[in-house]
Amino acid sequence: ENANGETLSDPREPYLLSLKDLNTLRILPKILATGVGSLKIEGRMKKAEYAAGVTAIYRKYIDAIESHPEAPYRVDPRDEQALFSLFNRNGFTEGYFEKKNGRDMVSLTEKEMRFSDEALLQSIRERYVDHEAKIAIDGRYQFEKGQKGTLTVKAVFNGETVSATAFTEEAIQEAISNPSTDGDARKQLLKTGESGFEFRKLSGTVGENVFLPVSALNRLRRSALEALHENALRQFRRSAEK
Repeated sequence: ENANGETLSDPREPYLLSLKDLNTLRILPKILATGVGSLKIEGRMKKAEYAAGVTAIYRKYIDAIESHPEAPYRVDPRDEQALFSLFNRNGFTEGYFEKKNGRDMVSLTEKEMRFSDEALLQSIRERYVDHEAKIAIDGRYQFEKGQKGTLTVKAVFNGETVSATAFTEEAIQEAISNPSTDGDARKQLLKTGESGFEFRKLSGTVGENVFLPVSALNRLRRSALEALHENALRQFRRSAEK
């Protein structure tokens, strides 16, 4: 109604601001063809499960388009149903990408309705939210008597391989008794804990009759992973122009 109490809209279509959810999955190839560098997915006012689920689905189709750009593009109806089931307000709209406006962007006859599938949210919670994702790394070590031990680690960040090498503080000593084995070295180096990294591959050599203190192996692993983390961050740092 206006200030005079007059009804300006059709009383059969009273919900002028009940917008449908934006869903551009079907026109994703056209959007990417424009050269956009990123997609904004709503999440600040949503549950973590919603943000994780929607991001995973869009990531799936972006990867498919980039990996096989000439292949026919098809959206699996099950993925569309998953998007609907994560959270929905009166259906979907593709927004303004291919048209200026349209009545089908708004649910005119129904008040805003919210729907989410708790079973789906729980499965996403277990897979993405409660699960600690770690970055896969490869490592190689070398421990020879009379030389400083080394551990080199590498991982892929933003499409580029980043590596770092750390050294023991002291040269490797000869064992007086019970020499260290390759298994001893691997056991300690694999303990990445809460570093955010996890070894995918780890190999190397341990010389004969050497002693590898557990504390030295732990320091070596921490130093290598901290250096890898620092080297990776350099990719995303920007230098201000003078």
